[in-house]
Amino acid sequence: MKKDTPNKEFVFEIKIKLRDGILDPQGNVTYKILKKLNYPIEQVNFDKSIRLTIQESDFQKANTIAEEIASNILVNPVLEYYQISQIQEE
Repeated sequence: MKKDTPNKEFVFEIKIKLRDGILDPQGNVTYKILKKLNYPIEQVNFDKSIRLTIQESDFQKANTIAEEIASNILVNPVLEYYQISQIQEE
């Protein structure tokens, strides 16, 4: 009988950014305020950063789950793109 491999915790960060040409109203308002306050700002963008802790037997399975969650649930592919990176393995 095959012994179950104990699950490990894999932590992923999913960075979600707006695609080029998509209006960032929060970034635009913040930019205008900072310019009025005489800060030498050229651009302000608001992005999202989401951390997922996934318990799985190996990295590949955990990474596949993180990819599925990002592409199917968290990101609107018309407006946004994402990047996944592993933070740690415990």
